[in-house]
Amino acid sequence: MSASATKRNKKARLNNKDATVVVGGKEFQEDSYQLCYLSGYFRGAIRSGMEESRTLRFNFPDKDPAEWELFKEAFKPCSEAVTKDNVVTVLRWCKELCVTEHCAGLEEVFWCKILD
Repeated sequence: MSASATKRNKKARLNNKDATVVVGGKEFQEDSYQLCYLSGYFRGAIRSGMEESRTLRFNFPDKDPAEWELFKEAFKPCSEAVTKDNVVTVLRWCKELCVTEHCAGLEEVFWCKILD
């Protein structure tokens, strides 16, 4: 494969929005590989053979779409989205979605909030 073909494939892979996460009725187009990397919940759902693994559609009808956006922003490289005021919200999503290995820095923000 040529270098330009490899570059095109990598770019296509980075822009893959093959999953839909519906939060409080609002749809978000997401990359299933990124969801699996981040979350044990999505890894398990996609590997399960259940409906979600076939449709790549995940529903959280009783959740706030703004919280989902905050959660996603919290895990972008160099993100400063998590503050003392919203860390509990992000940690709730982490717990629900089985995000463990990626949230060590959030615990520090949480304890700063508690100790203030």
